[in-house]
Amino acid sequence: MANRCAVGILVVALVLLPSVVSADDLDDLKAAQERYLKAWEARDIDTIVEFEGGTAAGFGYTTAFPRPLLTKEAFRQAMEHYFNNIIDFIRITPHTADFRVLGNTGLVWGHYAQTTKQKSSLIRTVYIRFAHTYMKIDGTWRLVLYHRSLIPNEDIP
Repeated sequence: MANRCAVGILVVALVLLPSVVSADDLDDLKAAQERYLKAWEARDIDTIVEFEGGTAAGFGYTTAFPRPLLTKEAFRQAMEHYFNNIIDFIRITPHTADFRVLGNTGLVWGHYAQTTKQKSSLIRTVYIRFAHTYMKIDGTWRLVLYHRSLIPNEDIP
């Protein structure tokens, strides 16, 4: 029982207490998150695949089921299909974002507005809360796990 309490305290301390990291790591993580979001707006499949291909799995707001981990090539094909057949444009407007770096793990969470126009459809804006977990792999932040969910209308900032 004492060991479980000690482990629990350690986990809480790692998550809640500020960690000792360089400002460069935090700035790097912020730049990576911004580059990742801008890649979606620019329909930059190469950059999206660079961040997610072969490393990221998670929950998106459009489905109740998690997206499984895909190989880079399978993920690239899914992105090409999405941009060529499903969506005309996407705009992401960040509203809040918090950042934390713990060793080689980067955490980013907050909310943003996402405006899209799907093929043969109207423009719509939804508000999304998100949590992105990055790992620094070979000196580069890579997305490894994400969760995105719709914010109910009554909670929209």
